[in-house]
Amino acid sequence: MKSIARTLALGFADQGASIAVHYSADADANLGLPDAARATGDELRSRGVEACLVEIDPPLIDNVLPKWSDKQMVRQINSKATQATGLCSTLGTLLGQA
Repeated sequence: MKSIARTLALGFADQGASIAVHYSADADANLGLPDAARATGDELRSRGVEACLVEIDPPLIDNVLPKWSDKQMVRQINSKATQATGLCSTLGTLLGQA
């Protein structure tokens, strides 16, 4: 499964951007993709950029999909990504509110 966020992150990496990938382990596992975040991080690093994984456990919609649009959750994502990398996860924030 390929997501819009993953595709955009890889595109930014191709332009030299460092990426903070935020994900929910529970949601990934529920979708049958328990290694999706790690695989994305590995692919980003293979393109020569810095990448870090930031695990966030948002409330799930119908016990499957993460509810990324919660404003408090978006603040938590930005805070953890900034602490981990010094980067702001603007892309993830924008996608989370779409």
